[in-house]
Amino acid sequence: MMEICANPNESRVPTLEWASEVVSRYPIIFGAEGSQMFGWIHTRVESVAGAGVLICSPIGIEYIQSHRSVRHLADQLAEAGFPTMRFDYPGCGDSAQTEFDDDRVATWVKSIEIAATTLRERTGCSKVALVGIRFGASLASLAASRVGAEWLVLWNPVINGRHYVREMRALAMAARHRAVQESDLLEVAGFAYTPQTVLDIAAIDLLSLEFPTLSEALILERDDLASDSANFTSNLDRQGVRHEVVRVPGYANMMTEAQYSEVPWKALDVIVAWFKCATGHGFRQRGVVPNGLVVPLRLRGIYEEPLRLGLSEQLFGVICRPDIQVGLEQPIIVFLNPGSVHHVGSGQLYVKLARAIALDGFTSFRFDLAALGDSAAGKQVYENHPYPPSAVNDLLVVLDGLKRGLHRSKFILVGLCSGAYHAFRAAIEQDNREIVEVILINPLTFRWVEGATLATGEHFMEAVRYRRSISTFKTWGKFLRMEMDLRRIAPVIFRHMFLVTRSYVIWLAERLGLSAGGVVSQDLRKLYKLGTRMVLFIASRDPGLDILMAEARHAARVAIRRGSILVYSIPDADHTFSSYEARCRLIEQMRVHLHSFKLEK
Repeated sequence: MMEICANPNESRVPTLEWASEVVSRYPIIFGAEGSQMFGWIHTRVESVAGAGVLICSPIGIEYIQSHRSVRHLADQLAEAGFPTMRFDYPGCGDSAQTEFDDDRVATWVKSIEIAATTLRERTGCSKVALVGIRFGASLASLAASRVGAEWLVLWNPVINGRHYVREMRALAMAARHRAVQESDLLEVAGFAYTPQTVLDIAAIDLLSLEFPTLSEALILERDDLASDSANFTSNLDRQGVRHEVVRVPGYANMMTEAQYSEVPWKALDVIVAWFKCATGHGFRQRGVVPNGLVVPLRLRGIYEEPLRLGLSEQLFGVICRPDIQVGLEQPIIVFLNPGSVHHVGSGQLYVKLARAIALDGFTSFRFDLAALGDSAAGKQVYENHPYPPSAVNDLLVVLDGLKRGLHRSKFILVGLCSGAYHAFRAAIEQDNREIVEVILINPLTFRWVEGATLATGEHFMEAVRYRRSISTFKTWGKFLRMEMDLRRIAPVIFRHMFLVTRSYVIWLAERLGLSAGGVVSQDLRKLYKLGTRMVLFIASRDPGLDILMAEARHAARVAIRRGSILVYSIPDADHTFSSYEARCRLIEQMRVHLHSFKLEK
């Protein structure tokens, strides 16, 4: 086993997002026009090592889940003296292209070469090491010799592409809501893969690779599952590449839903300590700020730029604009984090929405609240909280910055899940009527206090599932055969009856003038007085409208009748619009809605 230069088992419970003040992050856009990529360079200003590190992230849902941990890994490597770069592959994250472009795997491998060249040019590092996570480890392995990498770290690598495709198919089948899928796409948790991409992934076999430039490698295995890396390490032995294999904890907790993900600190410590030992930390030079101005990312008809706002530029986002100048009266669309997912949105939904509406003439800004995604937190702010108390203040700072920078005074707020709640609260708490509309996509609550839970939202979601299931012959057959767990279903039914009955009692009291209604009713009336319209986009398998009616039936009905609340239903869709067809329906419906808004104004 490897000799660790630092103690990776040291107890560590970090609570602050930005623990180090010696590391700086620089957003960059690089590559040829039409296939430009977005990335970050992390450096330590005082001194850097001549060896730079390029992190190759996973793809698909694992890219979303690991984003926070990858960012922390880049920070730690930079703090240790290694200039580090992380980036989004073409068609992923904030980069150009889509999942439907040709030769995805070959393009991703080529993008690592381009990123490595960029890292050398921007930081002056003389040598490059690659760190790959899951399928990113496969891509890093494929690119290692082309990059001229001397060191390679593979974290739970995909050794055999066929096994990985089988795993993705199993996940897709487990999540499939329809018995038959007409599309040829392989869809996994909001990410689509074409048949050709699936074939190219399946063809990957790391056992056949040669590593002529590699001197040392580190393989990190999960501590909770058996590994298939033995044959791969035998291949390294055959080529005379020194290597170490370490079982580290934390991978499973890193690869879970973003709001529940945990940073595997011990694993990060192992990686940093290994690099210090492997490189001898002897290639030192004066630190430099990455050279080169940030150029826009240009696509057909639109362009995007990274933007930092706030007194200390702690809030980060990406502004997306149409190429053609539009009137200054056009409102700016502002996207808020869905849960703890960073600004690209669940399944890159915000990226796709922003680029679609840019073609219709709308400028948008997708950004991260403090302590989420790529926005640095203050000293007393805890990270990864989907309902941070600073959310409304962060948003107002962003609106002020956009107003001064773009000379616009009207905004439309868009949010999915917790982002919908923050948009709702911000519209109520602002008094200057700058927010002309809030678009709430699948909200799960309209009131939140610290320490609260989403029990009501979860209950209504379960009720929606039961309501849908009783329309099928299969469900009634199970009921008649006494195969259903009535002890589990009955509490849901009775609680649902109680909540609905209570909402009608409150509705009647409001209608008769006996009550002013609850908090949400009062909020809706305030929204109406401000002249701010509320638009609900609700997936057919989501309970957002039911939750609103349970909280404020009378006020909501009046607002819908007056047109101050609009409701759109998206058929065959779940909470995060994880199917390609559902995402397309949502995007098209929103474009239609915004077009009508533009005509009204």
